[in-house]
Amino acid sequence: MHTKSRVVSKFIRSASNVPNHVINIFLLKTFILGYLTFVFPCLPLKLSTFAAQKMKELSPGIDIGKATVELREDGHLVIRIKDGQELDVEDIKALIEAKRKFLGNTPHTTVFIAGANSSISNEARTFASSVEAYDGAIAKSIVANELSTRLMGNFFIRFNKPPAPTRLFASEKEATQWLDQMRERLEKLN
Repeated sequence: MHTKSRVVSKFIRSASNVPNHVINIFLLKTFILGYLTFVFPCLPLKLSTFAAQKMKELSPGIDIGKATVELREDGHLVIRIKDGQELDVEDIKALIEAKRKFLGNTPHTTVFIAGANSSISNEARTFASSVEAYDGAIAKSIVANELSTRLMGNFFIRFNKPPAPTRLFASEKEATQWLDQMRERLEKLN
């Protein structure tokens, strides 16, 4: 087994009570999907729904304290910020790490759902709009219902200028529909 796979395998085994055979299946599927992604670069978009369903069966959401990260069956990565939380740079780095556990570097779409009375520090906002934070992102949508979070979301989009298409929505349904359209456009180009 490759050294990186051993490290991931040890981490998964130590962080959960999932049986070893389930973890081995998960790692094998992740390796196969990674290999196919290398051989056929447009494949992750076409298999994303299938991969998301299989990975969701094997892996529940990841809780990083101030937020949760999950991979939905429709292939969208969903980040839910808990109510009343302020994100800092370390939290954004933890979200990126959780994203990589689900997707590696495959192209993806993200729904970012702001909790009630949640906020983000200036440094975290700057880091969140960096190329590192957007690695592999096709598009990201921000769902914000409160005026204060909508203002922060608009500020983020207009002044931090994220490197991938990013839009603000009032509902998760609208955000998901837009991400589906963005994914379809990219698939047509490939």
